[in-house]
Amino acid sequence: MIVIVAHGTKHIDWASFVALSNTFSRAALIGLMTGTPEKERKLRKSLTDLHFGEIARRLPEVDQFIKMPNLLRICRHRDVTEEVDKIYGLLGMLNPQIASQIVVDYSTEARRDWWQAYIQYGKLQLKSEGMLTLLSMANSKHRPTKLPSWCPNFNSPPRDDFNFAGVIGYQAGFDSWEERIHSRVLSVPDSDNLKFFGFQIDRVHTVVSSPEYCYDAEKWKGPGGTVDQLLQYEAKCLELSQQTYDLHDEIPDAHWRTLVADATLQAKTPLEPGVFKDYQQLKEQWAWQSDTNHMDHVGTATPSERQSVLSYYQSIETKKTRTFFSTDGRRVGLGPSDLRVGDVICVLYGGAPLFVLRFEDGEEAKGNGDVATLIGDVYVHGLMDLKTMPSDTRREDRYFLVR
Repeated sequence: MIVIVAHGTKHIDWASFVALSNTFSRAALIGLMTGTPEKERKLRKSLTDLHFGEIARRLPEVDQFIKMPNLLRICRHRDVTEEVDKIYGLLGMLNPQIASQIVVDYSTEARRDWWQAYIQYGKLQLKSEGMLTLLSMANSKHRPTKLPSWCPNFNSPPRDDFNFAGVIGYQAGFDSWEERIHSRVLSVPDSDNLKFFGFQIDRVHTVVSSPEYCYDAEKWKGPGGTVDQLLQYEAKCLELSQQTYDLHDEIPDAHWRTLVADATLQAKTPLEPGVFKDYQQLKEQWAWQSDTNHMDHVGTATPSERQSVLSYYQSIETKKTRTFFSTDGRRVGLGPSDLRVGDVICVLYGGAPLFVLRFEDGEEAKGNGDVATLIGDVYVHGLMDLKTMPSDTRREDRYFLVR
C-alpha cells in the first residue's frame, strides 16, 4: 500500500515525507523554517511524533532489547482509557521473558491502584535486562504517592524532556555492553524498594535554577525579553563555573560543554572543540538581541556558521528544564529540575549517565540500610566514562536502597 500526503495541489509519498522530516531533525534545520520560538517548538514536536510513529510502525523489524525504551517513550505521550493499558496494551511487543510474567488484571482494585502494573513491569524490566534506562525515565510531572521513585509514571509526561540515557557515548556505569546488561538490581522482600549496585562520587554544592522561566517572557528581544533573561542565566552559570575551576579570567572548557551536557542535538558526545566558537557567537547574538528589537545580528558569519550556532542554541533549549550546578569535588554538571544542594551523585552499574539520590537526613549515606529517593539522571563534566573516571572520586562499591 502506498500512502500519499497531500496539501493543496502538492503531494509527496509517505516514505519521502518521513525521510525529509528526519533529515530536517538530524541536521537541526527546524529553526530556519519558522519565525517564533513557539512555532519552532510545535514543529519540533510534530516531527518528533512523526519519527516515533515511524519507529512504532517498524517495531516488528527491530530487536526487542533496542525497541523498549523508544516504545515506552512513544506511549508515555499517548492517551488510554485505562491507565493499566500503558503496560497491558504493549504486552504483544514486549520481550516474551518479561511479558509472560505480567498478569493482566482489570478488576476494580487493579484499576484503582493502576500504578501497581507499572511497578510490576518496572521490576521485571530492571532485573531481567540489567540496563537502567528506566531510571532515566523515572522523573514524572505527576506521581501517585505510592509509586516508588525509581519507577516512571507512564501516564504522565517526564519532568525533564531530555533523557541522558539516550546520549551515545555516556558510559558512567559500565565498561562494555556485556557488563551493562548484567543485572545488579535486587528486590527487597515485601517491599517495592529496590537495591542498585554502585558507588558514590560527589555531592551537589551550588545550583543555578533552570532557565525554563526565561521562555515565558511576553517578548523575545529587547530589555526584559527572553533573550535578555537567557543572557543573565548564562552569566550566573559562567560565574559558578569560573569559581569552581578557579579560572576567573577565562571561560572553562567544562562550562560551555556542560550547558548542553556535552551532547549534540543528535545526542552524541563529546562536542568538537570548534563548538566553543558557536558558544561565543551565540552570546554575541544574545547581547545584540537583548539591546534591540531589530533584526538578528549575524555579523560576518557564513550561513553554515549561523546554522552551527543555531544548533548549539537548540541544544540548550532542549535542556531548558535542567539545573546547572557545581559539586563538592569542584566540577560542574547538569541535573534534574528539582535538584537540591546536598543531593548525592552516584554511579549505578548498568546506567549510561550518573544518577542523583536524596537521603532523608540530607547527609550522605552511611550504610546499606539508608533509604534514598531517586531524583533523576545527571551529567557531570569529566565523569561520564567509567574507564577514565579519576580513582580519587570513587567511594567503596555498595548497594543503594531506593524507595
